[in-house]
Amino acid sequence: MSDEDLLRHFMELTEEEAFYRRYHIAKNNPEQFRQFLSDLDIDALRSHKYVIPEIRERLNLNFADEQWVWDSIDKDICIHKHPRYMPEWDFVHNFYEIIYVYRGRYSLYISDQIVEMCTGYVCIIPPGVCHRTFICDDSISLNTKLRKSSFQTSFSPLFSENDTLSKFFLNTMYIGDYADYVLFRSENDEQLRKLFSAIYLEHYNKEAAYSKVMNNLLSIVFSLLARHYKDEMDILVAKSGRLRKIEAILAYVHSNYRVITLRDLAKKFYFSEQYLSEFIRKNTGRNFVDIVREVRLETAKKLLETTDLTVAHIGETSGYASAEHFMRQFKKQYGISPSGYRCKNKDGGTEP
Repeated sequence: MSDEDLLRHFMELTEEEAFYRRYHIAKNNPEQFRQFLSDLDIDALRSHKYVIPEIRERLNLNFADEQWVWDSIDKDICIHKHPRYMPEWDFVHNFYEIIYVYRGRYSLYISDQIVEMCTGYVCIIPPGVCHRTFICDDSISLNTKLRKSSFQTSFSPLFSENDTLSKFFLNTMYIGDYADYVLFRSENDEQLRKLFSAIYLEHYNKEAAYSKVMNNLLSIVFSLLARHYKDEMDILVAKSGRLRKIEAILAYVHSNYRVITLRDLAKKFYFSEQYLSEFIRKNTGRNFVDIVREVRLETAKKLLETTDLTVAHIGETSGYASAEHFMRQFKKQYGISPSGYRCKNKDGGTEP
């Protein structure tokens, strides 16, 4: 699809946009709007995940949950055009959202702040942050949604980099109060426009291995943002020395989770084991063992979903000395054996 074809595709009103446009027009006439609301099919709206603020309670939509966004467990990324004319709706969800302005400008409301977005800008919103927007013109916004767990598996190389974007993800994942957003003023960047277009087209066409291609393209986006826009970005919260230290510790854990021990980590950062253990617990709300276990088991889950490696091999790859210990830990964490999880979530898995 050429650039011109893609723009025409974006400019066409989708069925959802046409519905919201009728809502938008009807709202200007009280009598017409009352009739519009009375004619609504609540079950159909809920099925299509259409939002109408006036009947929010009746719709009972839960956009925080990944199952409302992902139609497949083996995908890390979903991308869509933000529906024009969609009413303002406060979204808070448990995944990351990367917003790219393909064309135009609009206001993005994040917590109690107004972020002015224009062509080429990239804004990353972490889990748990309230945000909303309203687009009623020809502006085009591409919204990429990314599983939080993906940064422990598909995007783990980011954690080993000493750049602001890597630190942003580490802190939002473990501390939660680092920033409400990070904004890159990347206007007129043709390379980013082509990358986001390619991600969208992969998701739209769904050709072989498209999920892996999307992951690779988004990794390039992150790398280019970190390389070119470190001096042209807004980030909400200034970091203290304490946060810089926990950033480095978490990055090291993510890079060495297969063999990491508390003793090795304490030696690396010149702490006593007791002090380091308390430092991690105080700054993340979790202890060292829980963090390492989480990274290992999330890695194992991803491998069970996306590869045909044996369960024993996956356990070893994830950092477990024996298959038996891995299987016990996996079942304790998720309530199902690794083999059972694979049978449930992947066809054609190879048993140990």
